[in-house]
Formats: sequence, C-alpha cells, structure tokens
Amino acid sequence: MTTREILSRIARAYGLEPALLTAKNPRTGRTRQDIAVSHPRQLAAFILVDLKGRTLHGAGSDLGLSHTTVLYGVRKIRRILASGGPPAHALERFLADLQIEKKAPTRPRDRLLLPEETGELKKWQDPNAV
Repeated sequence: MTTREILSRIARAYGLEPALLTAKNPRTGRTRQDIAVSHPRQLAAFILVDLKGRTLHGAGSDLGLSHTTVLYGVRKIRRILASGGPPAHALERFLADLQIEKKAPTRPRDRLLLPEETGELKKWQDPNAV
C-alpha cells in the first residue's frame, strides 16, 4: 500500500479531504480545523514510521511536517495503543482493516526506540548552556 493510498484511507475514515493531511496552515496558531486534522496526521505518521518502515524525515516529507512533529505523533499513537482502552481498540480495528503488512527495519538502528522502551532517559542538554 502506497503512502497516497494510506492517506486516502485515513482521510476517508475521518471524513476529510486527503489534501488536508499534507497541507500546511499559513496562519499562525491552531484552528479548529488543525485540531480535527492533527489526530489523523498522527495516525498517518505512526503507520508510515512503525508499520511501513519510513524514517522520521521521510514520513515528515510525505506529510509536510518536521521530523520532531512526526516523532510526537508516533509516540502519541503508541501511548493510545498501549493504554488498552476504547480508543486503543478502535485504532486496532482501523489498523487491522487497513491490512498493512508490517515492514521490518533493514538495520537495527532504523527501529525507533523511545526512552520508555529502553528504560533510559537521556538528557541532551548542555549543562554549560545559558
């Protein structure tokens, strides 16, 4: 399944135009439309990174987002799925309906590990920074 097909299926499920998932908002601040589109974008980021094996930068390029925004979306969907509540069950059904074959990373370092998964929390701050 191609990225375009994935975005089309997600947009259809949420009653949106597929172009909204990749559109950038020229205005500053969040609007109601931004909020309505953010969850489908996060779901698309999760599918592209975790299930299709895209890099954060690659998924960001596909969605018109920065790699850090993609990372946030992936983490958020992972937390929802790990919660086991009704939203997790709805997402699991949706993902099963998509029938995406999970692509294994080609190299171990391609697998995105979160600090919660490794048991380590690293500080990337320079202690000498002002």
